[in-house]
Amino acid sequence: GTSHVRQLKAMFWPRTPKKPWAGGSDHRFQGKNTLTETLETTLHIKDFRTEWAAVATRPAVLQSAPLLIAGWHLEVVLVENDGAIRFELKGVADNKCPLHLSDVHLNCGKTFSFPTPYVLEPSWTAWEKRPNIGNACGWENFETEERLLARADENGGTLSFDIRIIAKRPCQRLETASCLRVSVENLAAVFSDPGLVTIRNNTGCEIQVPRALLAAHSPVLAAAWESGMVESKTHSLDIPDVGQQTLEDLRDCLISGGLPASVVTDWQRLADLLVVADKYAITPLVDSCTFYVTMATSRDIAAKLLLMADGYSLFALRKAVMYFAVSNSQNFEAVRSSDEYDSFSADLLRDFWAHAAARKTQEAPATAAPLDMQWCNVPHEFPDDSDWEKLPKDALRRACFERLLMTSGTAAEQLVRLSTAEPLPPLLRQSSC
Repeated sequence: GTSHVRQLKAMFWPRTPKKPWAGGSDHRFQGKNTLTETLETTLHIKDFRTEWAAVATRPAVLQSAPLLIAGWHLEVVLVENDGAIRFELKGVADNKCPLHLSDVHLNCGKTFSFPTPYVLEPSWTAWEKRPNIGNACGWENFETEERLLARADENGGTLSFDIRIIAKRPCQRLETASCLRVSVENLAAVFSDPGLVTIRNNTGCEIQVPRALLAAHSPVLAAAWESGMVESKTHSLDIPDVGQQTLEDLRDCLISGGLPASVVTDWQRLADLLVVADKYAITPLVDSCTFYVTMATSRDIAAKLLLMADGYSLFALRKAVMYFAVSNSQNFEAVRSSDEYDSFSADLLRDFWAHAAARKTQEAPATAAPLDMQWCNVPHEFPDDSDWEKLPKDALRRACFERLLMTSGTAAEQLVRLSTAEPLPPLLRQSSC
């Protein structure tokens, strides 16, 4: 006969237990910048018989949040196929790093250990664009529909699935040392333009870099030169209030084709370079500097970084440091009691307290740090298909914030930004400073 397939989808957050798990693994330390993580959680279905019958006519999403492990968002799926049950894991990666599953167990009155190792390849990256169920990682027919329903009836209709997953995510970082490498197609233009541009600050420090390199990496300067602005005629560029070290670092990055290890010495040096790179929209260098500054974030400098990111409209860095600041009470108090806190802008204060208020409503006392402290990669609090008009003002603010949008203005203005979901272009970010 025709195969009849029904699916029960369950997306959930892990719960933080009061005591360590058996075997000496403390779940509270999940994700503390490690490559191998163990997740143990329980999925409760209060009225399993009703839910299972309902999925014949409609999709049933029991909870809306994905499971976060080793930088992946996983979805657990139970599929009924002619009376047999298939267990699946579907995942979305935050970058191009695969996820290696070395241990998968499910207990619902009987323990099932599923064949591993299994590698989830990041063939897609957008949660809302995940493929159909046939492309999931799955294990066939671990239980029958009849036995699951009988077990639920024995427990007053409730069925609990205890799930344990051990996953390893290989370390993968930005190719910072070659982020400004010129493509083969653009090499001819670089060599055909022998001109040099003199860049100087207001203290008399000067550096010279090939004009073609600047134009290849900075759309801001390329547009300025094409429009016939004064810089194109004088072959000079004035960047006041920038130190000699920052100018030399900019030159070295452009000449070497990336962010050399010799520049990655301390957060302040990278932060200064980040400001200049962002001003001229040298995006690969912005991303590389943001990566290392985020990795260096600590309680001692979090408030300084928030103030700087807000002042220069460095939205990605602002998001990363904000999430670090509200990830636990110690970080939060360090920022709130800092001298820099008194200089926070009104909008930054609103963002800070909007996230702090949301933090108090969460069950876990602390949020586990992501790999390499890349807080910008944590999953969105509000999915893209959220009904924005039903969210209160602070929620709209946080939804804009996590999408690197401006957070100021009325609720109507925030709704417009969220409906278009387009981050503020670099040129507008600069003009708003």
